[in-house]
Amino acid sequence: ARVPQRYTPNPVLGHWIHRLRKRRKMFQNGKSQSGVPEDRIRMLDGLGFEWSVVSSDSWNERYKELVSYVEKNGNGLIPKSFPENPALGTWVTNQRYFYKKFQSENSSCGITEARIR
Repeated sequence: ARVPQRYTPNPVLGHWIHRLRKRRKMFQNGKSQSGVPEDRIRMLDGLGFEWSVVSSDSWNERYKELVSYVEKNGNGLIPKSFPENPALGTWVTNQRYFYKKFQSENSSCGITEARIR
């Protein structure tokens, strides 16, 4: 359930999804009094809905780079400042942050359970 904002086959769906994501994010950040009702969040989560959309292509590319690194080095201990591949260092740092936030808030906040696995 990764519908982009500009979903050509159904622009109305793309716009609706964009508004949902924006309302939830604004509510979570304390910038709005009304968010998405919890029952609807549960329904969407049940579909595997992704509240934070990051380009699948770039996420998959970084993931493949991480797999290669682990195969070569036997671990995924990539520092934030990683001169050999700065984009991978930043990506791994972000994934760690999203995972910690996910664990503490038990919500979809930049990472999905599928991506955690």
